[in-house]
Amino acid sequence: MSNILNLWQPGSIWLITGERGVGAVGGKTHLAMWLTDAYLEEGDANKHTFVYSNVIVSKRQEDETWLKVTPDDVRGYNFTTSFYTFFLKLSENLITKPGSKHVLILDEAAVFVGALSFTSVLAQNLTALATLVRKFDLTLVIIAVRAELIIKKLRETQEGLLDGRMFKDAWAIRKWAPHLLAAGYSPKEIALQLSH
Repeated sequence: MSNILNLWQPGSIWLITGERGVGAVGGKTHLAMWLTDAYLEEGDANKHTFVYSNVIVSKRQEDETWLKVTPDDVRGYNFTTSFYTFFLKLSENLITKPGSKHVLILDEAAVFVGALSFTSVLAQNLTALATLVRKFDLTLVIIAVRAELIIKKLRETQEGLLDGRMFKDAWAIRKWAPHLLAAGYSPKEIALQLSH
């Protein structure tokens, strides 16, 4: 298993970008949820690690079909679609589990914090949250098709708040990992990580 607890350090902000995946494998959301699974497993879910996300979780059946599961079926996972429910669940876990670590994953973030939405209340609230992640031992993971679609404060490492990037983009894979393509790996099987 990976050492995701060291990668997703509390107080850090990550951006995952890339093209659409194929089926249930190979895309940005799949990568984030695979990392989430490792995070919950390594951190002893419901005791020391918690994940909050707007991603609907499903489980693969023996017949290769997918079954939607309730968030209660996944230890440490909290489905949330609003800042209100996120902060409610976060504060409850911070009070009952002192010293715990938390990850907030925002899938399709460009929908609510797009590059031109910097004056919207939601974008301002998310920017405010991003400046406070270290206070909550929280890691923020933003998923978008392209970095340019996200407000600048959340996509920049030099002038913004971003600490690391994960690429599922074909251009990035061709640029930084041509040896993996030459070895026969499909672009959907590759993810690149850059830290600030």
